[in-house]
Amino acid sequence: MEIEKPRQSVGPSLDYNEGKVLRGVAELVAYANLGGVSHEEVYSTLLRYERGAVYPTLERSFHASVNPSGTDTCTREQVLEFIRGLMEHLGYGEQPYLVYRHFDIDREHYHIVSVRIDRDGRKINNYYEKRRASAYMREVAPRLGFTIPEKGARVKGADDLTRDGSVRRSPSRFDPARGVTAQLRDLFLKAVSYDYDSFSQLACILEDLGVRAVPDRSGETPSLILQGLDRKGIPATEPLSERELVEPLHRLFEEGAARGAATHRRRHREKERVRGLVRFAFGIARSEGHFVNMLRNKGIGVHLHRTLESGDIYGITLVDHVTRTVFKASEVRDVLSVQMLQEAVASGRWRAEERGSSPRTYVKPSRSSARGDAIRLRDVEVEALARLLGSADRRHGASRGGHAAPSRDQRRDEWAAGRTGAVDASFEDRRFQEKIH
Repeated sequence: MEIEKPRQSVGPSLDYNEGKVLRGVAELVAYANLGGVSHEEVYSTLLRYERGAVYPTLERSFHASVNPSGTDTCTREQVLEFIRGLMEHLGYGEQPYLVYRHFDIDREHYHIVSVRIDRDGRKINNYYEKRRASAYMREVAPRLGFTIPEKGARVKGADDLTRDGSVRRSPSRFDPARGVTAQLRDLFLKAVSYDYDSFSQLACILEDLGVRAVPDRSGETPSLILQGLDRKGIPATEPLSERELVEPLHRLFEEGAARGAATHRRRHREKERVRGLVRFAFGIARSEGHFVNMLRNKGIGVHLHRTLESGDIYGITLVDHVTRTVFKASEVRDVLSVQMLQEAVASGRWRAEERGSSPRTYVKPSRSSARGDAIRLRDVEVEALARLLGSADRRHGASRGGHAAPSRDQRRDEWAAGRTGAVDASFEDRRFQEKIH
């Protein structure tokens, strides 16, 4: 059993499992505290709970997996009984949740999706959640037929295993040194789980994942061709068609685009995240490449669409890989637009960059420039040290010009003399007044 790290929205967890259902490798086997299981009702119910949070929190989603091993004797009914008891034990008994059975590998496993915000807008207590879940599993395992792993042993999740039982690490980007066909297939299935509504947006997602996708118009039915890219964006593999990948790529693309078009308008929180990061990066960036790199470090890919003749920018696409959402520049026009990019360069606030195969923002300095920087830094340090030693050699109380300030005894004598003169003058004034009277 594994409990995933909480996310700020339950949407990506739902998209992942619903995508498996659409591909025919998973099914919904149980649900609780939901009026219905239609796509619209499930999303609206969970997102309504999520958006009703009284206090701001980034931990709104609950996503766990139950992975019976090959030696476990538990039946499907016993697994569902274990899940119901687990949700009650962790405090999610009255929350809406769904249970999916995945059978994309030989050993079936189960995923649980719920929300951490209750109907009153308060967050479910998740302190020591994994420890409490492990304690509950040790308690009921003998009765339900689960095997408890030895202390210190890691239980491999079902999504980490291939059909032959070997460990599979889900790729985050295409690697030419690994298996080509499996990588292209896995990365494409990951891309279609994003929230997009057109082929150009899907192509931007795949480009960030190191895959190039182009339409194949040679046949009677529409299809797609995939090709792996290296880190510089240069093709590193031969183009592979749907028949070679044994995957209905175009149909999966259309299903994902239809799903994204239906749910995109409800992505308000995801848009606010992108708007905030774009506003911050645009305000402090020193160049176009610096701006792109800052957002890439925050999980947002920036795609600037240019004309072939002049290289002018005519469109911008933002891909948020954290929330798996794609936005056009027109959706965040108050913080980013083509005109704003052009004005930043024209005004001199951004330095102009040479166009190449890839933006070069951070260039490693040469040995000569690094040596010059070291010499200048040494001169500054020597000057500061000389100034410090010069101040130590000056007499106490002396100014930077070398003029000696009066000592404490001299200042005391001057004050006493002034005070005595004032007293004597007062005494003489009184004697003069007595003579008059």
